[in-house]
Amino acid sequence: MISINATLIVQIINLLLLIFILNKVMYQPLRKLVAKRQQAIDDGLSQAKATLAQTQETQSRYAQELSRGRGEISQKMKQMLQEHRAQSQAMIKEKQQEAQEVYNQLVEKIEAEMAQARQDIGQEAERVARSMATRILGRELS
Repeated sequence: MISINATLIVQIINLLLLIFILNKVMYQPLRKLVAKRQQAIDDGLSQAKATLAQTQETQSRYAQELSRGRGEISQKMKQMLQEHRAQSQAMIKEKQQEAQEVYNQLVEKIEAEMAQARQDIGQEAERVARSMATRILGRELS
């Protein structure tokens, strides 16, 4: 049987002293080390979350800027195309006017030449007719 005597009390004091010493020497430093590691892990996780959030924000801004840039480029392309079409139409109209002017000048020149040719033909016909009349009649006509 178990007898309660002074050795039991010494053993209990010994056990309590051992627990107290182990607590001071091992458990508290070990808890502090675990707490520091846990704090470092938590800090790393929070920093990683902050970096992830910042990266996502940057990526979102990049996508918005890219979309806006594409929209601006598309709009500028449309504007440039419209300007090019307007310039082309203006050039075509100008060239058509120049061609019409050249055509009108040629028509006027041809009409002038035809009028001159008719006049020359009329004069030549009159001269030939006088010449034939002079030969037929044998005298000069006035």
